[in-house]
Amino acid sequence: MSVFAVIFAPDAERATDEMLRVLSPGGRVVLTSWVPAGPIAAAGRIVVEALTRALPAPTTPRPTWGDPAFVRDVFARRGATASLVEETLVFEAASPEGWFAEQEEHHPFWRFTRKTLAPAEWDAVRDASVTALRDGNEVATGFRTTSRYLLVTATKARA
Repeated sequence: MSVFAVIFAPDAERATDEMLRVLSPGGRVVLTSWVPAGPIAAAGRIVVEALTRALPAPTTPRPTWGDPAFVRDVFARRGATASLVEETLVFEAASPEGWFAEQEEHHPFWRFTRKTLAPAEWDAVRDASVTALRDGNEVATGFRTTSRYLLVTATKARA
């Protein structure tokens, strides 16, 4: 089981191989993956793009675990079948700025990016991210957004 974790592994092929390797025939992998849509995904893309500019380019493309075709294919090429269900998760905070501040303080990736960037670069990331969050806010006061994710169940082929 991987709840919004394996999707951050840099090599999806290797990660999938390992998940299936540890299963018995007929065993299941269950994972969740964000669908790359909505204001939180937009804010996340801003953070990723800033970090990508600051660090050397990766040697492999980022896995696209939020794409159903990718997920089905990465398992199918290994003889496993994947079923996907789209679900939602609501995020709320006092404001878009408050939501961003919480990520900035607690989310490992956001904390790493903040430490990596120059202060002025991080300020620009914060401003652009808060704008994206504000643009996708679902309520007039405070902050609320509904993010979509995939619930994936992949079954290893029986021997």
